[in-house]
Amino acid sequence: MYPRMKHLIVASALALSVLTGHAIAASPRRCAPVRKPPPRQSPMPGARLERFCAPLAVDLLVYKGGQSQGFHVERGAGTLIHENGYILAAYHATSGGHMHIMFMHDGKKLDKTKRGFRIVATASDYDTALLKMEVGPHGVRAARLGRDTDTGVGQKVLLIGNPGGKSHTIHHGVVTYMHEEGGRLLFDKTDVNPGDSGGSTFNTRGELIGMVQLKLFGGQNYTGASVHIDRLRMGFAKVLADETNHDYKLGLTVDMYGPAKVTRVTADSPAAEAGIKVGDVIRQLGDMVIDDGMHYVCALYDIDCARPRSVKFERNGETYKTFVTPQTTSDLREPEGVEGELKPGLNCAVYKGRWGKLPDFASLEPEGRMVVRKVGLRAAPSKDKFGLTFKGYIRIPRDGRWTFYTRSDDGSKLWIGNQLVVDNNYMHSATIEQSGIILLKKGWHPLKIHYFELVGKESLSMLIAGPQTQKQEVPGTALGHRPSAQ
Repeated sequence: MYPRMKHLIVASALALSVLTGHAIAASPRRCAPVRKPPPRQSPMPGARLERFCAPLAVDLLVYKGGQSQGFHVERGAGTLIHENGYILAAYHATSGGHMHIMFMHDGKKLDKTKRGFRIVATASDYDTALLKMEVGPHGVRAARLGRDTDTGVGQKVLLIGNPGGKSHTIHHGVVTYMHEEGGRLLFDKTDVNPGDSGGSTFNTRGELIGMVQLKLFGGQNYTGASVHIDRLRMGFAKVLADETNHDYKLGLTVDMYGPAKVTRVTADSPAAEAGIKVGDVIRQLGDMVIDDGMHYVCALYDIDCARPRSVKFERNGETYKTFVTPQTTSDLREPEGVEGELKPGLNCAVYKGRWGKLPDFASLEPEGRMVVRKVGLRAAPSKDKFGLTFKGYIRIPRDGRWTFYTRSDDGSKLWIGNQLVVDNNYMHSATIEQSGIILLKKGWHPLKIHYFELVGKESLSMLIAGPQTQKQEVPGTALGHRPSAQ
């Protein structure tokens, strides 16, 4: 077959897929390799490191308040993580406000209200926000993304923030402690201040290894605290990469802790139809080059319609190109036909035991049963060493994408029907909030929550957010149970 005829057939197939809305069954073909990621830098001395890293940071201003309570400005910072203009920042430093301003290293000013940049997505559980600025055809220089293994106690680090409006302020520090729970790196004598939140934390190779979060005090000493890069990667994996967060889906999952290696392909999905397999490494989606799993998540947010997109990937040392047609994520879970059969509240079973994670409650005999008005610890038999299960239904007021949260100390899980939505199942030293998203139709849906408490303080609550519903604790009026079901 002549090459021109091949191109005409491919173009006709793509056009047909657009008109019909069906994915095309593509056969990947070898193609030219995608450009390789930039090589790692050698460790740099202080002045050179500052010059290398400074253009990778941005400053943020959020204007809040009004005439009644007065106006004020909250400051933060961020880091360019992809040449297409994607920026990593702190959720708490970007949320709210009526005007958002960004300043680049060269003094260029971008206004969110004038579409200079936008907030693409947030993961409040991980205090993470993903922003995107408008860039020219050649893009911008972005930070190389590191791993927790790229730094350690005793190593030097460089932080860039915006304390008190002092644009692109640079701090030097030394890692003195690495704390796994909550994903923080702690630095000795690093003068972190308000306005540094979301700022860049680099190692001496100029690789992003954390994001500034807060400042801790202890006697006469102060310590800056940054979130581990792997903790941020976890937020991308659990929240931002979840295809229920997107209007379109490809049906594949990639490793978020390095190159975008495919770890799962959903059967009969667009990715499966396109010939993508587990073990392939995604290198380009559309016009966006992908060097890291976090880049793949950014590329997902570039999908704005269900038209075919080219995908380049590596397999066994060769580069292949195929086409994938995204599907809409409009499949909402149907409600249960239980209207009129329910009584207020949830069935609650009480267990006693010593666990470091949630046990198989189905194999245990409960110490007691009762009906509770809402999710909480009213049924707790003691302050330590117990577990609770809640079972019933939750009323969803309208169709759409709903986010469920559990705040617990110690662990908890939440299911809607048979789908695990929130996994907060581990021991906590404080109340930890985790969330998950599910697409639901209006009506009553089965709800199940499991919780355990070992020792120390205890807490449990359930919250929800969705269409025309701001994040709030689930009221008792939205919960119901079948009196005969336990």
